[in-house]
Amino acid sequence: MKFHWAKMFLRSPWIWAVFGLTVFGMALRWLGLGRESLWMDELQTLRAALLPWGELVMERLSAGHAPLYFLLMKPWIAVFGASETALRLPSLLLGTATIPLTYLLGRQAVSRTVGLFAACGITVSAINIEYAQEARPYTLLTLLVLLSALGAVKLHSSLGRQGWGLACVGLIAGIYTHSYFLFFALVIVGWLLWSSRGTAAVGRVWSLALTVGMAALPWVAAVTWQQLRPQPGNPVFFLSQQQWTLWDAAVNFLVRTRAATYWPEPSYLAVFPTALLLGVAILPVVRWVRRGVTDQKTPIVLLYGLVVIPVLLPWLWSQAGTNIFGIHYLLPVTPALYAVVAVGAVSTWEMLPWRQRPIVLAIAVAAFIPLQSGSLAVAYLVHHKPPWREVDGYLRRNVGGEDAVVLIGPAAEATPVLAHYARGAYAVQPAPTADVREAARLWMIGYGPQAMARSLQSLATVLQPFATVRIDRIGIIGLERR
Repeated sequence: MKFHWAKMFLRSPWIWAVFGLTVFGMALRWLGLGRESLWMDELQTLRAALLPWGELVMERLSAGHAPLYFLLMKPWIAVFGASETALRLPSLLLGTATIPLTYLLGRQAVSRTVGLFAACGITVSAINIEYAQEARPYTLLTLLVLLSALGAVKLHSSLGRQGWGLACVGLIAGIYTHSYFLFFALVIVGWLLWSSRGTAAVGRVWSLALTVGMAALPWVAAVTWQQLRPQPGNPVFFLSQQQWTLWDAAVNFLVRTRAATYWPEPSYLAVFPTALLLGVAILPVVRWVRRGVTDQKTPIVLLYGLVVIPVLLPWLWSQAGTNIFGIHYLLPVTPALYAVVAVGAVSTWEMLPWRQRPIVLAIAVAAFIPLQSGSLAVAYLVHHKPPWREVDGYLRRNVGGEDAVVLIGPAAEATPVLAHYARGAYAVQPAPTADVREAARLWMIGYGPQAMARSLQSLATVLQPFATVRIDRIGIIGLERR
């Protein structure tokens, strides 16, 4: 059996292609992995993983987070340490694993060609590379969505036991990884129930749904208990507020031309390629609506469902109440999105006359390779996170024993991050108060010149004894007594 698999690996160009994409994708995700400092959310990951097991679960519950990723990070940190590279390495490995899984899902649902095209998209996707370099659960969430969808397609394709096990593990683990997974689980389980009606697989599908539901009951009960506790200031469990539009999401999923992590402004250069790719993805739907969707097309229906429902439902929710439409929650949409774009591209290719195909291929390559290269260049050259490590190095070289270090404006929320890097070398305060007037020098850290100017105006009374002596490029203002 071992010889059989080795022989198949050596002879299959498809497997070699996926292997090459995986290695290339890992190299892209490794490049600059530990370059940037930790930021607030990554420090939360570290702090949670250092708690005892029981306290970790309760602390994540009180913070409104599912615990699985943090439970996995606890033994990892114990073995490999808590450096920037070590903390982000699990996300890199999980993000790399999504490349072959995307190929397998595309191949199982449609064809090898679609699977390979979708895997190519994930390999060089700037947003997937970005989150593979962050110590947060989003790459794990993406991996579990892929596992669940792959298991569902296998279960639909009469690969009963294997598909049932994959889908069961993926769905249960996903529910305990992030609350947003519920939108994907709704699509996967709903599609299975629809596609299996009237077939012999319907019993296995219902047993899967019941097993997942029972396994999720402890977490549902814990969340319900946490929400019903009569405590003032209890966080609203589920998702943090984010301000996004459907167009923002489409641009950042497909071409990602700006490098800001959470509040990107889509470049006007991205309008045409994004609209073109979405148009290519929609073309097969128009054809199938005219012809009628048959049972053979239901795996493709799952792919479209994984793109549309987890985006549309949160967006509608956000229009009616709390805004929960955030790009990092929607990262698991990207594999299915690249797959449906590949479906549209293959379908369009098959409709073209043979003489037109080389021309269309040349135009596509000339248009999208430079754009994707520029997107990746921006992702690597621009900082996504505040440079707290550099700030700490600057302060260690300049701060004296009688100096005060304060964070002003929006940067005040990051006080624990700078304190983590300081490790007691100097004291850090979240905002200047009257007691800092006696300091020999005052070092103030903030985000951006405009925000810092506003903060300085509002703190004029406290800052009266000081005069500006230097403004550093990394957001530090040095103040000395007059």
